[in-house]
Amino acid sequence: MKFFTFGMETMRITQNYNGKASHYNHSHGNPADYPIDVAGAGSGQSAYFATVDMKVVAKRGEGNSATNTIWLETTEKVKTPAFEDIAWLTLTHWNDDSITSKYKVGDVIKSGEIICYEGTDGAYANHLHLTCGRGHCDNWLKNDKGSWVMSGQSLQPEKVMYIDKEFTKVVDTCGLTFQDKPKDAPKDSFLPERGWLQRGDRGENVEKLCQFMYDTFPAYERTLKRDKAKLLGDYYGENIEAWIKEFQKRTNLEQDGCVGPLTLAKLKEYGFKE
Repeated sequence: MKFFTFGMETMRITQNYNGKASHYNHSHGNPADYPIDVAGAGSGQSAYFATVDMKVVAKRGEGNSATNTIWLETTEKVKTPAFEDIAWLTLTHWNDDSITSKYKVGDVIKSGEIICYEGTDGAYANHLHLTCGRGHCDNWLKNDKGSWVMSGQSLQPEKVMYIDKEFTKVVDTCGLTFQDKPKDAPKDSFLPERGWLQRGDRGENVEKLCQFMYDTFPAYERTLKRDKAKLLGDYYGENIEAWIKEFQKRTNLEQDGCVGPLTLAKLKEYGFKE
C-alpha cells in the first residue's frame, strides 16, 4: 500500500486552516473543511505533483466566475497518518491557461505527473488552496458561516498527508505538525491488499503487466486475435484476463485469469520486473 504524501517540492504554508485571513469560518463552521494555502518556493508558480495515481472526479471554474478547482481521488487505498483508505484532494486557484486545463473528469494523473501550478484565479498572489480528506468528494457547499467548503469527509491535512523528505523541503508549516514518511517504509507491494490482480482492477501495475505481456509473448496476441489497443492500458479487462489464462495454461498453472503470487512468480521467471 502506497503512502500518501504532500505533492510540492517545497512546503511553505502561508495560511493554515485556522487562519483569520479567510480560512477560520471554513474550519469553525458546519460542515467544516480544513484548507491550507501553499505557496511553494517563492513568488513564482511552483508545481503540485501527484504522489500516487489520482483520478479526476470534478473540475469547476474554468472560464466563469467560480474559482478554478480540481477534485481528485486516489485510484487505490493509500496509507495516511490517520487511516488506510481512498484519499481525496482538491486544489484551487490554478489559472485557466495552465496545464490543468487539459484534464477531464475520469482522467487518471499518474504518480510523478504535474496536477497544476500555483495561480491567481480568484486570488491576489500565486498560491494553491488545498483541502483533503477520506473517501469521496466531488463538490462544494456553503456552511452555516457562509463559507464554501468541500463535501465529503474533510480532515486536517496533517492527518491525510505525510511529508517525504526526499522530495519535499519544508520551509514553513504555519504551526502545523506533519509526520515524515517512514524511512523504513516497506517497498510497495505489486499486488493489491487482497493478494491478486483481477478483472476490473485499474492502475499502473496493470499497465506494466499489459505492456510486459505484449512485449514478451507476441504469439499470444495472434492466438487470441486481440489488437494492441485492446491489450495495452491500465485496465484489467477481458483481453488481458484471456492473455493471462493462456499464459497460465502454457505454464501449468490454474487458469483463473488472475495474477496472484504463483502467476507473478512465474512471470518473473520470464523477465517481468515489478
